[in-house]
Amino acid sequence: MMMSGVGRLALVAMVGVAGVAPAMAQADGPDLIFDLGAGMLVKPNFEGASTVMIAPYPIVALKYLRLPGLFTIGGGPDDGFSLYPSLNVVGTRKETDAAYLNGLGTVDTTIELGLGASYQYSFVKGSIEVRRGFGGHEGFVGTLGLDVIAKPVDGLTIEAGPRLGFADQSYMQTYFGVTAAQAGTSGYAAFSPDGGFKSVGVAAKAVYELTPEWRLHFGAGYDRLIGDAARSPVLKAGGSLDQFTARAGISYRFSVDLFQ
Repeated sequence: MMMSGVGRLALVAMVGVAGVAPAMAQADGPDLIFDLGAGMLVKPNFEGASTVMIAPYPIVALKYLRLPGLFTIGGGPDDGFSLYPSLNVVGTRKETDAAYLNGLGTVDTTIELGLGASYQYSFVKGSIEVRRGFGGHEGFVGTLGLDVIAKPVDGLTIEAGPRLGFADQSYMQTYFGVTAAQAGTSGYAAFSPDGGFKSVGVAAKAVYELTPEWRLHFGAGYDRLIGDAARSPVLKAGGSLDQFTARAGISYRFSVDLFQ
């Protein structure tokens, strides 16, 4: 695999938000606790690409927020329901990036915005994320996950499990389809993929607490394109059905007294 330059930005951010409850417990102590950091991300230039990009990514996580007399977010046990915003940036796909893309035109950089939800019970956590694209594609894309959580030693938390990716027809057409116009310029037969499940894989992440404030973050994932994505004449001519990601970063936990 060849690596593109850092100048091709990919940004993946999740802000974890624990369940909301009335503001009662933890009357003393900080009113706001959040993690802030950064790392490096390696991912495919675009879905189906055989080349990867390296870029910075932020680490942002809201752990606790208390507004006296109103509500409390976080600060309780890990079990339960959580919501979090989800953000992803997909790099530009140019027909000059590879010979098999000739005649397909350019797919501009896409910003994907959406929400995620998870439910944890003991050492098992299920999750779903859905995002809508703005820019190069304007469809919906998401992931279903089921993780097993382990804490083998003090300070280390590991989560790992299977993933199932899905997307609507608009997203699938953008990256795996061939329009009638593109068929005339590329030599591919016209192809209109349906929306549905597009990948299966596995993902894992680990967080290690160096100190009560500093944390190391590591993650990796593998996805195999399936269904109409795998049947795309574009991917049959080039690219890769196997998609790998990896990331590493460091964060600092801030504690702030909002009401003194």
